[in-house]
Amino acid sequence: MRRMRVFIILGLFLLAIPQVNAQLPPGSRIAFWDSVARAILLTQENGNDLLNLTAKIKGYPTEFSPSPDGRRIAVGVWKGLVEPPGNIYVVNVDGTQPINLTQQQAPVVDQHPAWSPDGRQIAFISNRRNFGDLFVMNADGSNVQNLTADAQPLIVGWSPPNWSPDSQQIVFTVAVLKRAFILFTINRDGTGLKELLVHATHPAWSPDGRLVAFASNRGGGFPDIYRLDLQTNKIKQLTKTGGQGIQNSEPSWVPDGSGLLFTSARDRGAVWYMDADGKSQKPIWRDGVFRSIYSPHILPNPPEAVSPQKKYSTTWGTIKDR
Repeated sequence: MRRMRVFIILGLFLLAIPQVNAQLPPGSRIAFWDSVARAILLTQENGNDLLNLTAKIKGYPTEFSPSPDGRRIAVGVWKGLVEPPGNIYVVNVDGTQPINLTQQQAPVVDQHPAWSPDGRQIAFISNRRNFGDLFVMNADGSNVQNLTADAQPLIVGWSPPNWSPDSQQIVFTVAVLKRAFILFTINRDGTGLKELLVHATHPAWSPDGRLVAFASNRGGGFPDIYRLDLQTNKIKQLTKTGGQGIQNSEPSWVPDGSGLLFTSARDRGAVWYMDADGKSQKPIWRDGVFRSIYSPHILPNPPEAVSPQKKYSTTWGTIKDR
């Protein structure tokens, strides 16, 4: 009986240990938005600790986007849970030096940032003129431009936009009355607006530029994740639990395009992974603490190592410490 009790305790202990999948690129880390902690959290490389990237930002962080070099993230921050204004911040991946790039006042809400792969610009959604328009600005907050000012009637802003790998186009979600959610693409300079796909949100352009992953309930029930081949216009369903009432959403590509991270109601407290063809679906990170995870991204490892024992000891800690 005592031996059985030991095995049970050991099993529970092992389940509580954070897990990171060995399939991910060496040195990569996973960042995600935790709505319970109200923070953007970053896993240490070995998955044993979490860094709160937004601990120094006053407000309620939501969706975020990492810079191409993995040194910073852009994050939408609300003043409160339901209270404007909302602004776009950038913060270092050690949680230091948060900067408010957009400096807006109520009732303006800037949200859903997306960093361009070349690092030069950040796209975001704002209600500065309409219910929502697609804007771009330089990565330092300068030269703000409204790309969809002349493209009404569009209601933009239902999920974060996403850049093509060459940084020349942006794919984004639009709500059009009686047509639900539609994906559009637009050129970096605001020209070439084009309807891409109906009934789709949370687009993610593949690193080779050939595919766009997205979430959709086109199969009935809750959303599943699909991918669109831009060369053949063929759509492939990658997850198949939406019809069972289990939501899957927010795809994000692994840097080499071999797979995707995503969220799934099959295990809300985990970051999920699947191959690019939908195979090998499994949770690749969890730590045994109940949380609601959104917007998972892989961050490349910057040249300076992040060490919870040394330079950043004041901000590192497990979720139970916050």
